[in-house]
Amino acid sequence: MGYEFNITDSSFRIEQQHYPDLIDHLIKFHTAAKAQNLLFKWCEHDKCLAALNEGDLLQFLHEWNYEAKIDITTGDIVDIHTQAEKLGDEEKLWEQIAPWVMDGSYIQCHGEDSSQWRWVWREGAYYYVEATLHFDDPIECGYRIINANMMDDELRAAREAVGYREDRPVESDKHINPPMDTQYALNALRTKGTT
Repeated sequence: MGYEFNITDSSFRIEQQHYPDLIDHLIKFHTAAKAQNLLFKWCEHDKCLAALNEGDLLQFLHEWNYEAKIDITTGDIVDIHTQAEKLGDEEKLWEQIAPWVMDGSYIQCHGEDSSQWRWVWREGAYYYVEATLHFDDPIECGYRIINANMMDDELRAAREAVGYREDRPVESDKHINPPMDTQYALNALRTKGTT
């Protein structure tokens, strides 16, 4: 069993100059975890320590079920992808490597229940950030009104029926020039004089 997920986007970097300090830290981390009999999903301490003692960060990440890419000009780790289909104890690893991950790095994920999140690194710390759904306000974003059933003259008349005047910008004074409610205005215009 386990929670299925996949990586949909990433921007991840560890500079080569940090490898020696990072490897020393990870050796201490796995040695302490092994001594305390702490078990992590999908990785074994002995295999991780063997890779670290060889100075092989790529193999170490492979033991955690991640594949990293190296920039051949700089030697930096510049991208990372999962080889697993299910979440393990990645967050324990992300916390440990946080001080060496380039600020602004992230890994964006999509879960089996359609949830979305990012693992984000900022100022030497690791964060778990859930995605939120946001709808922009159409007026603030400057979207054009789309209504194929209304002609420009009819639309202008409908707006004026509720007090909107095109010679005054909406932002000037909302008490004098109220925001548009086109459907209400159109209904008011069409029913005007019918009662």
